[in-house]
Amino acid sequence: MDDQIVTPEAEVQATPQVGMLARFIAVFFDPRKAFSSVRKNWEWLVVVLIVSLFGLGSYQFTKPIVVKDQMAQLEKQLDSYDLPEDRKQEITDSARERMKNPIWQLLTPVFVTVVLVIGAAILLFLGNIILGGQTSFKLVLNMFALSFLIAIPETIIKLPLILSKGSTKVHTSLALLVSPEQADTFIGALLGKFDLFGLWQLGLVILGMSILTKSSVAKSAWTVGAAWFVWALIQAGLISMGLNFGGM
Repeated sequence: MDDQIVTPEAEVQATPQVGMLARFIAVFFDPRKAFSSVRKNWEWLVVVLIVSLFGLGSYQFTKPIVVKDQMAQLEKQLDSYDLPEDRKQEITDSARERMKNPIWQLLTPVFVTVVLVIGAAILLFLGNIILGGQTSFKLVLNMFALSFLIAIPETIIKLPLILSKGSTKVHTSLALLVSPEQADTFIGALLGKFDLFGLWQLGLVILGMSILTKSSVAKSAWTVGAAWFVWALIQAGLISMGLNFGGM
């Protein structure tokens, strides 16, 4: 009898059942177990809700600090343009009103979902085309979503630092090597991407893609790591121009 060919997706589906809560906990203590048990379900929506609630809860404590820092950044950008003072004031007043509008906070799950879906689509391409896997979009989506749970310990650690410092400019990255004045330069922004929690998430994604595509961790690291570094370069360039769209 011919041997049955087991694809990575089938292999993942054949693993023992692990409950959702157990999988969420395993992300932090046994990520291989978490990623080996992902299912083609709607679990990613639960992660979006959890991450969004943590973000919104944190924002309620830090809102005055966030608004202050964002307004300072906007005023710094406006000073670089040759605009009349009344026009600058009009722009800053308009920006301040938008920040106070609760609709932007309610759209947090939408923003998280957009980042999640786009990132999963890129990972699916890398996994099936570059790594030679045969996985599905929904498995990659749920795997990538699990990595977003790193936002929980990140929030827990950074929230008291922001409150005590009175500024959102707290770093757990190589940005500590540059002065505050250099933080928004290309080099400063690039160093800022080498963040403890961002690299933790990257490591999880590398492991997850290795498991889903049945490729070596080293091959997954080179592929996913290269894509991440290109994105880090793009983000650093955008930040140096006064734009920041966030992301891993």
